[in-house]
Amino acid sequence: MNLETYKKTNEAFKLLCVYHLGVRSGFFSEYNNMVWAMLYCLRCGIGFTLATRDANFAVKKGWQDYFLPFCPERQSWLHHRWLHPRFPKEHSLKFAFQDKVLCDLIKQIEKVDALTHEIWNGMRRQHTGLVDLPELGIHGDFREIVARLVDITWRFNPETQNILDTRRAALNLPARYIGIHIRGGDKRKESELHDPSEYIEKARAISGLRDIFVMSDDHANIETLRQRYPDFRFFTLTPQTAAGYHHRKHARKSKKERHEENLVLFTEIETMRRAEAVVCTFTSNLGVFLGMAMPTEKCHALDGEWRVW
Repeated sequence: MNLETYKKTNEAFKLLCVYHLGVRSGFFSEYNNMVWAMLYCLRCGIGFTLATRDANFAVKKGWQDYFLPFCPERQSWLHHRWLHPRFPKEHSLKFAFQDKVLCDLIKQIEKVDALTHEIWNGMRRQHTGLVDLPELGIHGDFREIVARLVDITWRFNPETQNILDTRRAALNLPARYIGIHIRGGDKRKESELHDPSEYIEKARAISGLRDIFVMSDDHANIETLRQRYPDFRFFTLTPQTAAGYHHRKHARKSKKERHEENLVLFTEIETMRRAEAVVCTFTSNLGVFLGMAMPTEKCHALDGEWRVW
């Protein structure tokens, strides 16, 4: 399934869903859920449309601030986050009013059949084993199929691509290197954090390379690695001021600040994807993304098998 096949299939469905991206979570949490929603819509015969004008990563356009389009997009202010809910678990009078009154009105005006919260439970609970949609020419493991959807969607616009290429070149990385992603910050609220040495020991087990690109939200991790492993060369884009990612703090920053942080994030991701192998954690949404965006044999986690997080 390539981009043209996806577009043709997606636009042929009679039912239509508008998926609101970038509502309140970190970028890769949002992105990963979008990919799973795309597959769910394919399984259910529902056309997939994006609304990103007010996304938390938006500068002016939303999705197209960074990426090339892959599906129809709705720009109406009616799809603003304060007009309708995102998660069906938010049981409150406000949710009930939005769901029963505003959402029905929005769907009538916009001529759509479903909004994000109406497919949320279904997309999160969909079967993650074999995906078999012979009428669409889709057959394979869930991870393999969502990897194809990553190929379709993860395409930067020329301006962004030029910036990322320039910044990657400035790293002066050797042709062959290992990538590691060490998550800190508010991730400790959800899962156990791993000591930096665990990543190096895993890297040693899979490769003899001593050039390591380190992606981390806390510069203290890079300092620790350099002190403990002087025989390795460590490359990074993590600023010395980084002391752990906290999403609420990030959300309060200006659009300009968030735009710059996203450009750094995407540069890091593109550098990781070109590594000979990466070591990460699958309890991090960034690790889950790498598990879809890279060949399975190149992506190694400290915390078990790849899964929907």
